Amino acid sequence: MRPAAPPPASVLSGFAPPPWLISKAALGVWHRVTPELRRLNILSTSDADVFGRYCQHFAEWIEAADTIKREGSTVLVKMTNSDERMPRLHPAVRVRDLAEKHLIDIEDRFGGSPLARYRLIAQQAAHPGAWGDLFAQKSDSAAEPAAASAPSPIGMLQRAALN
Repeated sequence: MRPAAPPPASVLSGFAPPPWLISKAALGVWHRVTPELRRLNILSTSDADVFGRYCQHFAEWIEAADTIKREGSTVLVKMTNSDERMPRLHPAVRVRDLAEKHLIDIEDRFGGSPLARYRLIAQQAAHPGAWGDLFAQKSDSAAEPAAASAPSPIGMLQRAALN
C-alpha cells in the first residue's frame, strides 16, 4: 500500500495523530481522511484518540482482507485423532469481521456513511454554533457581511423536495 501524501498544513495545524498510532497503514488512513473531516468541522483535536482507534481498526481490516485474498478464506486443519484434514475458516476472517464491526460502530460518530453525514449535518443545522459554526460564511475580509439568508445545508434532501 502506497503511503498517502501529507495533507495541507492549513487543515491540520495543531492536529497530529496520537503518538501510539505507528502503523504505516493506519497513518495512511489518518492522513487521507482527516483533512476532509477537519474541513467539515466533524473532527476536533479532542477526537484524536478515538479517530486514531478507527484508523488502527481500518489498518487491521486492510491487513486481514489482504491475507484472505492471498491465502483464501479457509484453511485445512488436521483432525485430532486422524490424518484427515477438514476445511475451517481462516483466522483472518474473524480478525477482518471483528475489525469491521469496530469500524461500523465508530463510523457513525464521524459521518462515515451518507446517512451518518446527513444526521450530523442536520444536528449541526439545528444547533448553530454548537459544532464550531460549520455553516458560518467565511470570508477573507472582515468587512464582508455574511449572507443574511443562506440556503439550507440540507438542500435537496429536505422532506418537501423529496415528495
